[in-house]
Amino acid sequence: MDTPITNIDICRSTDNLLLNRLGILHLWYFCIMNEVQDYIASQRPFHKEMMSVLRRWILDLGPHTTEKISYKIPFFYFYGPLCYLNPTPDGVDLSFVNGKKLSNNQKLLEDKNRKAVASMRLHSLAELEEHEEQVRQILNEAAILNQYLYKVKKGK
Repeated sequence: MDTPITNIDICRSTDNLLLNRLGILHLWYFCIMNEVQDYIASQRPFHKEMMSVLRRWILDLGPHTTEKISYKIPFFYFYGPLCYLNPTPDGVDLSFVNGKKLSNNQKLLEDKNRKAVASMRLHSLAELEEHEEQVRQILNEAAILNQYLYKVKKGK
């Protein structure tokens, strides 16, 4: 007769003692994080470098930021869906779920006739580094917008 796998068994299989104390939810989160890291690691070097930098900047938004693979690409959540990374033949798109609601003061976002999403295409690591301040400003604005929309939805 098969015995059920327990949280402790799963944690032992990952060789991560911290997860043993935190519980199954944190194990699930840990596995999802690895899924995104694995996705990025599987990309061509051209994409991998840019996606790794963008991922780090997105996760810098704070502890409420989570990530997972949705629609076969990395999605990031901050009080709801925030943005996603999409490798293209000539770069990486950083797309914002509520992008059309952003100010776009930096003039980097394009809506491409989409209802809500706006994105920017980054063609090289040098271009990404050149626009670091603007990209981080957009990320922060998107996070603030998401948090505001979340509070309005919850009636707080």
